[in-house]
Amino acid sequence: MTLIVGIICKDAIVLAADSQTTRGTSKQSGTAKINVIEFVNGKALVAESGSAALSGRVVEIFQKKAAVKEITDDSIISKLAEESLREVRLSITSLHPEKNTSEDWQDYFGRDINYFELMLAYYFDGKPHLYILNPLWAIPVKSPSYFATSGIASELANYILKEHTEPKMDAELASVIAIKVVEDAIEYVEGCGRPTRVALIQPSIQIPQLPRLSSLNPASDSSEPAGYSLLKMMSYTLSDPITIFPQEKVEEIAKIISSVERKVKTTQNNKIHKALRNQTQKAFEEMMKDVMPRKSYKTLKAKLKKIET
Repeated sequence: MTLIVGIICKDAIVLAADSQTTRGTSKQSGTAKINVIEFVNGKALVAESGSAALSGRVVEIFQKKAAVKEITDDSIISKLAEESLREVRLSITSLHPEKNTSEDWQDYFGRDINYFELMLAYYFDGKPHLYILNPLWAIPVKSPSYFATSGIASELANYILKEHTEPKMDAELASVIAIKVVEDAIEYVEGCGRPTRVALIQPSIQIPQLPRLSSLNPASDSSEPAGYSLLKMMSYTLSDPITIFPQEKVEEIAKIISSVERKVKTTQNNKIHKALRNQTQKAFEEMMKDVMPRKSYKTLKAKLKKIET
C-alpha cells in the first residue's frame, strides 16, 4: 500500500502521494502515482494506492475512455471511473469460475495483493469533487469531509490533517501540509517510500481561443503576424487547470518543513515539560506522601533536589 492525501481548498484540490507501489509480493519505489485524465473538454486527477498492477490497469482504461468523452454533467467523470474499475473487476472474475459467491470475491479483492484504491479529484461548474473507489464496493464514494486519505498510513494522515488543516484554506498552505503528511508517513510507516508527489487541480478558466485575423477582416491577408501564434498558445496554457509540482521543489519544501519542525519541536517540548513539572509537582508530592513512608519520602526528595542542583 501507499498513501494518498486529498484536500479541498478554497481555490483548488490538492493531491499528494508517496511513490512506493506493490506488484504482487514485490515493492517498488519512485512510481508516479498521480495521473492526469484528459477528457474532450476538461481534465481530472486520479491517484492510486495498493496493488499497482490492478490500479494501473483501471487508470489506463479510464484514460482511453475519457479521451473521447465530453463532460456534460457533474457525474460523468465519476461514472466513467466506476465503469473502468468494473471492467477490470469483471475481467478478473470471469477467469475464476470456481469463485461463485460474493463472499469469495470480497475475500479475493480484500487481500493485500489484490486490493487497491483510487482517489478522484475534479471540478464541474466551479464545484470541487473528491471521490474514493475500490474493487470491493466498485462505486465512487464521495468524501464526507474537505479532506480524504487512502492507504496504509491513513490513520496517521487523518490525525495530522485534523490538527493542521481547516475548510477553505488556501492551496499554497494545503500543499505544504500535504507534503508534511506524506513525509511523516514515509518516516514512520512501513510501506511508504519517497519521493513525495504533489499535484493540484483548479476550476477551469474559460479563455476563448483567438480567432484568425482573416475571420475578423475578410479583406485582410490570411497570414498571421509574428507573435500571434504565441498569443494563442498562451491562451491555451492559461486555461490548463492542472499543476504537477516539480520534484525538486517538493524536495526543497520537504527539507524546509523538516528544519522548521526540528527547531519548533525542541522549543515546544521544553515549554511543555516545564509547564507539566510546575503544574503536577504538588499533586505528585501528595501522592508520594500517601504511598511511601515519611522517612523514605524525605530521603527521596532530598536525593532529587541534589540531582536537580
